Amino acid sequence: MTIKTLVPANLENASNLAVANLYWYFQVRDESEQETEKTVKNT
Repeated sequence: MTIKTLVPANLENASNLAVANLYWYFQVRDESEQETEKTVKNT
């Protein structure tokens, strides 16, 4: 099974591991974007 979009119906069918991976993927991505914004503002 592949998840094509992040909608509740698809997430309910996803494994716990898949949901955890998605959580950490977005968590790290958001932190990286925040650090980039700080760097750009300071230059």
